[in-house]
Amino acid sequence: MEEKQIQKIEETRNIVKERLENILKTDKNAIVKINNRYEITRPVALALLNSLSWYFANSGYTLSQETDVQIVNDIVIAKCTISISKDGILVMKFTGSGATNLQEEKDVDIAIEKAETRALKTAIEITIGYTIDKIIQEYVQG
Repeated sequence: MEEKQIQKIEETRNIVKERLENILKTDKNAIVKINNRYEITRPVALALLNSLSWYFANSGYTLSQETDVQIVNDIVIAKCTISISKDGILVMKFTGSGATNLQEEKDVDIAIEKAETRALKTAIEITIGYTIDKIIQEYVQG
């Protein structure tokens, strides 16, 4: 890998890490506690992915998303797949899933949001090489 490319990746990682740290400092609703575990919210995941977008665009990568929803025995199950390709060749693929009891029509949207947020978070973590959970834990404990 070229030295210039490695430097670009490091810059991208630092930008996203700093963006997350700034969001945590300024937005008290940036993280939520779900099942005794802190998670970033969907708007935060989207903001972080937006921070990565310039890297993808400037490096010739294409980002695509596919969401599949099934309803089984009054449970909504959503699966979101985010794919990163370059020159038509799949480079990375990330999947997230979410499920919720179907009691109201909005529960379908809730399951989809869970799946998309989890897939986004995984894509961000692997792409930047930082564990978002580690940064969140440092913030919560600090």
